[in-house]
Amino acid sequence: MENHAKALEDVQSAIGESTALATKGNDLLTRLVDSLSGLRKLGSDLKRFFGLAISGNLVIHRELVALRGLFTSQIPPQVSAQLFEFEDACGRWAPVPLAFITTWEAFEAVLEIRFRGHPGLAKIQKRQYLLQEQATKRVVKREMELSQAILPGQRINQTVLFRHFESAEAGKTPNPRTTCPACGEETDQPADVQVEW
Repeated sequence: MENHAKALEDVQSAIGESTALATKGNDLLTRLVDSLSGLRKLGSDLKRFFGLAISGNLVIHRELVALRGLFTSQIPPQVSAQLFEFEDACGRWAPVPLAFITTWEAFEAVLEIRFRGHPGLAKIQKRQYLLQEQATKRVVKREMELSQAILPGQRINQTVLFRHFESAEAGKTPNPRTTCPACGEETDQPADVQVEW
């Protein structure tokens, strides 16, 4: 009987340990399910957010396509494919057909005509300007042929170059400055920095 009592005690002890382990396992599973529920909610929130972002981008894309259609609807496709956009030093934009303007001489002649009656004509006639590709800020090299230097679809900006003058005071190191010819305003910016007046 004593053996039976001891065996019963061992069984009861094992059952107690198993119950404790089962309780700990249940607690762990409950916490895991709660964590997974939080992750599921986070996942559904992210899915909803990205869905809204994508639909917003699609709306913007459609509007941009519509605007592009308005701007290019009056230009035949074979012509618009051969244009580059040009902003002169006065801030005026114009499409330039590469099929018509094929040399630097033709481009310069059009610029001179465009600047007649506007400030900057003398600078254009003296070729005191730079052309710069808007997206990359790359200076267009006039040593290259026009058809290689400027490609269809590019946006080209013109910057007029101004003369530099030195300090009139004797004994001082010359201080180069840039001066606006229209208003006389000066800047202490280095010569290679573009200044908007």
